[in-house]
Amino acid sequence: MAVRPRVIIKAAMSVDGKIALPDGKGVRLSNEEDLRRVHRLRAAVDAILVGVGTVLKDDPKLTVKSEYAKGRNPLRVVLDSDGKIPDSAHVLDGSASSIVSRHET
Repeated sequence: MAVRPRVIIKAAMSVDGKIALPDGKGVRLSNEEDLRRVHRLRAAVDAILVGVGTVLKDDPKLTVKSEYAKGRNPLRVVLDSDGKIPDSAHVLDGSASSIVSRHET
């Protein structure tokens, strides 16, 4: 019997459905309890998938922060069909394994 992958989506938005201020500046939408939950989840999954837009806008590390959870860092996967990810992106910092998918459709 084949094992089917499990996909977990984590998203946060304000009560008016926004994820940033009108000028595009990001704001923290989660509280400390949610941050702990998210980092425990990161420590338990095999990989985290983001698009290059997230990397360009937020430059996330996508690692487990020790102040919130203990465990290994997941594989970081970035979808980037146009090769826009900068060499300086945190997801390429070597603190965890990363894959940049440049597959064109």
